[in-house]
Formats: sequence, C-alpha cells, structure tokens
Amino acid sequence: MSILLVAIALPGLFRIALSRTPFAGDESQYARASIELFRSFARSPLGWLHLLITISPYKPSALVWLGQFFVPLGSYVGSVDKALLLCIWCIQVLTLGLLASALWKISGRQLGQPVLIMLICASAPLFVTLGSYYMVESIQTLAAVWFIFIMAHAHRWSPALTLSLLFVGSAYAPLTKQTTPLFCFWPGLIALLCALHRARTRHDWEWQSPGVMIVWIAGVVIAAATSMWYWRNWKTSMAYVIANTRGPLGVMWGKEDSFAGALIYWLGILPGKFILPGLAPVMLGLVAAAIFHRAVTGRDHARPYFSICGAAALLQVVTVLIVFSFNFNRELRFLLPMLPSAALVVCWSVAHFGSRLLTGLAVIVFAGQLGLIWGCVFHMWLPPPHVFLRGIDHDGQDARLFESIVARTCYDATPLRYVNIIAIDPAFRGDWLAPEPANYVATRNAGPTNAPTCVYGYAGGDFSGERADRAWDDVVSQNVRYVITIDPGVYTIPSKTYHPALDAKHFPSFWSELERSPLFRAEPPLPEDPGIRIFRRVDRN
Repeated sequence: MSILLVAIALPGLFRIALSRTPFAGDESQYARASIELFRSFARSPLGWLHLLITISPYKPSALVWLGQFFVPLGSYVGSVDKALLLCIWCIQVLTLGLLASALWKISGRQLGQPVLIMLICASAPLFVTLGSYYMVESIQTLAAVWFIFIMAHAHRWSPALTLSLLFVGSAYAPLTKQTTPLFCFWPGLIALLCALHRARTRHDWEWQSPGVMIVWIAGVVIAAATSMWYWRNWKTSMAYVIANTRGPLGVMWGKEDSFAGALIYWLGILPGKFILPGLAPVMLGLVAAAIFHRAVTGRDHARPYFSICGAAALLQVVTVLIVFSFNFNRELRFLLPMLPSAALVVCWSVAHFGSRLLTGLAVIVFAGQLGLIWGCVFHMWLPPPHVFLRGIDHDGQDARLFESIVARTCYDATPLRYVNIIAIDPAFRGDWLAPEPANYVATRNAGPTNAPTCVYGYAGGDFSGERADRAWDDVVSQNVRYVITIDPGVYTIPSKTYHPALDAKHFPSFWSELERSPLFRAEPPLPEDPGIRIFRRVDRN
C-alpha cells in the first residue's frame, strides 16, 4: 500500500513543480496570513501568539497555522506559492494514508479494500483539482477522515484511547472550518458507542497508558487554541457563516431555491465532481443493489462491523446533502469533505457481494479514472465533459500579468502606505485578478523585514459593492494612488457580474469619470495585456 500511495502522490508533486497558476481570492487570504504569521514569529514570539488568534477573524485558522511552517520552504522550492501547495499535498497524502489504514482494519486486512478507497478518493476530479488550491477543504477532509479512522479501530481499541482521539478530533475539527463537524458526526457517533460498549465489558479503561496521556495533553492544547479563537471571533465568524449560507453572499455564489430544488441540484452535480459522469450510474446502481440485496436476503459477505461503518458513511452522505439543501450557497468545493464517506459506501457495496472479481474490476475502473484525470490535468488529452477539473498553467501568462500590475503600482517611494483600487469584476477572468491576490503578492514580495508600501481595495467600498453608486466619489475621497481596471473599448463588460459597482449600470459611469478626470493620468499600456489599464493619481506625491 505504501508503494501505491507514493505512486498516487507523485503527479501532485509534478503539478506543483510545473504549474504557474496565481492564487485566487480566498487562497490569497490564507496565504497572506500564513506569511504574516511566520514573519511575526521571527520578529516577536509574543506578538505572534496574539496574531494567531486575531489574524483571521472570519475563518478558523487551522490551515493558516499549519501553512506558516511551510513558508520558509519557499526559498528551496522556488516560491512561497509552491511551498504552500506542498502543505496541501502533504495533507492529501496523509488523508489517503489514514483512509487506507481504516479500510485495512474494517475489511479484515483484505488488500483490495484499502487500495480501492485510495483510488476512489485520489481519482475524484474534485479531490485532484482542490489539491492545486491553497484552501481549507483539503484539511476539512483530513478532519473527516480522522473520525473514519477512529471509527475503524474503535471496536478493537481501549475505551480510553478511542475517547482521547475523539476528543482531539472534536477539538480540532471546528478549527479547520465552522462547518467541519457536520462531516464527522456519524463516524464519531459510532466510535463513541463502540467505546462505551467496550467500557461495559472491560474493567480497565487504560487511562494510565502513556499513549493515552500524550493524546489527552495534545487534545487539551488544541481545545484551548480552538476555544480562544472562537471566544475572540465568535460574533464575526458566525455572521460570516450566516451571510455565506442564507445571506446575500450565499445568494451571490448560489441561488435562492426550495429544499427540493436544492437537493436535486446537489444530487445532479455529484457526477463529474466525485466520479466521471459515465461511471456514476454504474456505481449508484451497485450501491442500490447492495442495499436492496442486504435488506431482502439478510445476507452480507462484508464483515458485520464493515456493514455498520458503511451504514454510518451512508447516513453521513445523506445528512450532508440534507443540510446543504437548506443553504443558498452552491460552491462545489464545499462537497469535498463528504468524499471519504461516499467512497466508504462504495467500498462496502463491493465487499457486500464478496467477489474478488468485482473488487478487481472496481480497482481497475478507478485506476483508469485516476490516469484519465491526471492526463487531463497535464493536457495529455482534453478533459471529459461536465467534469470539475483545472489543468496546469504551463506558460504562466496570468501570473506574469499580475506580477507586472503589482510591480507597477506598489513600489512608489513614500513614507505613508497608500491605497490602490482594482476595479475588475471576478466574472472577467476569475478572482485571481482582484485586490486580495494583489495584497498577497505585495506582502510576499516585500521581504521578511518590510511591509508592502500599498494596500489594494475594491471599488464601491468592499467586495459586495455596497456603495456602488458612490464608487467614484470613494476613489477621490480616499486619495487612491492607482486604479487598475479594464478598457471597455477593448473588453466587453461581463453580462453577469458579482460586484455591483462594476456591472453594466455603474461601470460605464465609473470609467467615464476616470478617463476624463484631471486627477488621474493613464499609465503606458501593459505589454502583457494592453486591455488592462492603470491610472495614476497626479495631484499626490
């Protein structure tokens, strides 16, 4: 299994080495926070402790805390971006390793099952794609797998060990993201029930075991860190969750819909995210056949505890889909932590029939899917239709353009930090061409002992563009130094925009004011893209 895990992991390393895709909005927030934490520790450990709690008031900080230790690797691997993606790579490798260990135990040490679950997860288009993003979904998935790992061993472990590991997982899961406990509930409950059952039949819980004591100490430390973060940021983080699930931001990235409509949507997009669309009906039919056969005949070739774990995984999938169907937000990446539970259900379905031939065919099918998906990532052939996948960026054209924009606008000699505005909607080319990525690049390039001389903001006040009708007045009143935008004579304004200040109603007026204003002068066109325009304020030093 170790050899297979290495083979599965190698393409991810090659992708990190070859790709030059710039970080997008959320990625840049996490990356910038990781850099600032690392540099803060070098300057002042006491200030670093305070920054651990305050640097990310909206989003829990597990990824940021872990990623800071990968920042210094940037000098060895070529860039901080690659170093941070190595953090995600390590998380995904550990995720697959824990899953393999769990299935090895659940299946009674049948080699086919751990191989199968690794291939199912590693070949899922969503898993492969998010391996190239510095985002929290990968560490969320690791937290969910941690509970599956405990569940797999709970019927053999001492009650004290199971309870201590559940405590560690329960303390850590909310630190990865507010919604992570949702993906851990049923495996955690089965593990807890197993621990309580074994406690009734054992006189010795083994509380004094050195391993258990070490785990409890680690759990207390993690619980303290999680509690401090939520105590400091509870109101802010909960308001952010509400806004992104049932509020205006949720609608922006999704749709107001009925429960039934939302459930149909989530069920409909699973093919292409977890599995190739052509294979989805086959796997769904296999799962349905196994459940029907088990219900009708009562026979099951899987081990009894395997069936219990499979039922818990199925309940976990159903629970997540029901909860998601009450939300407006339809970000596809939010599904990733559900993948291990879905994969476990498929593994149980194969084990239920007790056929080595069926197991071998399933392994071959998902090995083929793995090769196909990575072939698409490396542009060896075209991506299959309706598959959520991002290929590697060989030429780095977007990265060069963005580096050029930051180089032109963030290094004016000035004793005071100045403000720049990026007035480009994410619908134009994606949210990598936005203020948060620019702030990250400026911070990254400023060096370990210097702060960037500029800060980038949005037209209309913030991302939601609450002051869209006063976007130009804000530019003037804030003494903005540079405005970066698109030339409507070169590019057409997107028909659907996320930022109200940049829609077809407001942007023409904003552009007209910018073009004729005596306060700003157009800079020479960027050689990387003349349609991206930079205007510099001329009445300020």
